[in-house]
Amino acid sequence: MIALAVVMATQQSAVAIGHSYSSIGALRQPATVMALRSNGGPWLTKLDAGLLATLPTGAGFDLQFGVRASVGSARTRAERVISAVARTDWSFTGPNLGLGIGVEFETDDFNINKMMAGAELTPLAWGAVGLGRFTHHRMEGGVLRPYGLRWRPWIGAAAGERFRGHARLEAALRVPLGGMAIEGAAEGTSWYSDGGFNGINYLDASLSLETGHGWSLTITAEEGRRPPGFGRASRVAVGIGLRLPPPSN
Repeated sequence: MIALAVVMATQQSAVAIGHSYSSIGALRQPATVMALRSNGGPWLTKLDAGLLATLPTGAGFDLQFGVRASVGSARTRAERVISAVARTDWSFTGPNLGLGIGVEFETDDFNINKMMAGAELTPLAWGAVGLGRFTHHRMEGGVLRPYGLRWRPWIGAAAGERFRGHARLEAALRVPLGGMAIEGAAEGTSWYSDGGFNGINYLDASLSLETGHGWSLTITAEEGRRPPGFGRASRVAVGIGLRLPPPSN
């Protein structure tokens, strides 16, 4: 399992690599690449990774461009996701809301292909503990490290071949452990389509023991169905992680 976040030196533009770009500013979980084997069968691979480039415009919004992939021989075609997105990220200080508007192409394995235009809304700062920012910070080696709880809800809708709405909740809990840290993160989504939620839900989670210098031992888990193929996934895997730099908020 590999997790990496890299900040470009050009002004405030940034490129982040993590588990997915599924929500504006998400990428809380690390990207993962793993080898799996069960019941004496062959070794299989699983990759979950997303890249998101954010470009400030100075006009009250940012531009974001991203790609992501959930592939590998451990996944059936209906479980695979390959997609790309272009969107704007707006912050409204009056109502304290964040708004993302964009266009996304998604495919399972270039068998089912969908182009969707959509929007996503999230609260920014409504006085709730841990909303969008870890509850505690402390200096370690001259660097301010976050700890405690962080969470953020999202609601959104997209239209293309058909209408699809969703509700999403991401949360992370980070605990110091001597010179190391343990971080658990999860993201759950329910989709609304064809007049109801219809049991279309997906949860992915990770638990990482950060051993220092960006390395971690990580357990990942996923359960449920997600677009575009809506194939059911249910598996747990263990791998080695790397995240640079560490979380900062």
